[in-house]
Amino acid sequence: MKKITLLLLVFAVCSCQNKLELDGNWVIIEMAHYGEKVYPETISNEFRVEFNVDGYDGAEKVRFNAADSTVTFPGFKSDYLDLKFSMSTDSIHFKGFDGTSKEESHKLTKRTFLRDFEIVNESDNNYLRLNSDLTIIRMVKEEYLLEEKLDDFFNQLR
Repeated sequence: MKKITLLLLVFAVCSCQNKLELDGNWVIIEMAHYGEKVYPETISNEFRVEFNVDGYDGAEKVRFNAADSTVTFPGFKSDYLDLKFSMSTDSIHFKGFDGTSKEESHKLTKRTFLRDFEIVNESDNNYLRLNSDLTIIRMVKEEYLLEEKLDDFFNQLR
C-alpha cells in the first residue's frame, strides 16, 4: 500500500509541474516576424496603470485571462488587440470575436497574432515560446520576474 501511495504522489507532482499556466501577464522578450526581429509598440488613448519589473521597463506584455479565454496583445503602432484563444497540449489558436477591431492600424497586429501557434516550453513553465508559420514570440511570466527581483532584494539584506 505504501508503494502505491508513493507512486501516486510522484505521479501527481510530476504531472502538476508540466502544466502550463497561461493566466496573467507575460513580458515579451523577443519577437520575429517573417524572419525579421520586430517588437510591438502600443499606441493607446486608454489610461492604464502598469507595473514594470526593473530591467523590463517599457516592455510590452501579452495578457491572458483563462477564465474567459481572452488575450490582449500589444499593438504595432496601434492600440491593444483583444482576441479569444483556444488551447490544446501543444498548440494555441487565436481568433477574433464580435467587436474585434476592424481598424486599418491593426492590420499588422492581426496578421502577426491571428494564427495557430505551436507551444514550446523552454527551460521551465515561466518561459514560453510560441511558433507559427510566420511569427516567433518568446515571453517570460511577469510574476516570475517579480519573484526573482524580490528574492534578490531579500538575499542582499542578509
